[in-house]
Amino acid sequence: MLGIKGAEIIVRKYNHPVKSASDGDYWRLLIPGTYFVTVQAPGYAPVTKEVIVPEGGTAASYNFELERSFDAGNDAGSNTKFSSEVKMGNKKPVSISLIIGLTVICTIALALAVALMVMVVKKFKRSKDNVESGYVAVQSQSD
Repeated sequence: MLGIKGAEIIVRKYNHPVKSASDGDYWRLLIPGTYFVTVQAPGYAPVTKEVIVPEGGTAASYNFELERSFDAGNDAGSNTKFSSEVKMGNKKPVSISLIIGLTVICTIALALAVALMVMVVKKFKRSKDNVESGYVAVQSQSD
């Protein structure tokens, strides 16, 4: 079965479709629950399935088989059925605790970078003020 590149995967509860990769793989992080997922691609009849994401952080895989649709302007009268599939990627699932942990680490790193930048700016400003005040002092002594 051939994968469909660029098929659009739409989860009814969310307004953010994703596109399948060149081999038909797609991945979408969803919290446990029941969803209606539609897969559509140009030249294919759309398919909608009820998808259940289980509790417990385990990954679920759902494949969609699409049939080629033929309209009046596209091979009219042909009986040929061409099936392809869009499949959920067989990537290892990422645990939510890892995502949260990485988010926290990145936030801390950003806060430290901002604090360091503030310290450098203050140090630069202080040294610039010292140079200017020293220049004034030297100038006033020579008068």
